[in-house]
Amino acid sequence: MNVDECRNRAERCLAAAQNASAQDVKQSWQQLAQMWLTWSEQLERFRAYRKATTTIENEAELVPDEPINESIISRKGKIAEIADKLRLRLALLQ
Repeated sequence: MNVDECRNRAERCLAAAQNASAQDVKQSWQQLAQMWLTWSEQLERFRAYRKATTTIENEAELVPDEPINESIISRKGKIAEIADKLRLRLALLQ
């Protein structure tokens, strides 16, 4: 799944929310759309992180004595944690 697919699903959820007659159903569709948008944002951040990490790894090969960047390692854990939470929310809504 890529960013565009997530955004398309969010748009479809918003369209379903507009067509829903019951307020609670409308709210559920809107919440699901928000989750898809959040997921797309996290995918964008993860891709940017991977790109930065690849660059850092390539530079680290050139300078083997360079210390490991701890902030990047902790960000990777945070991204994985957020992704797991979103997966759980999506599974609960199905």
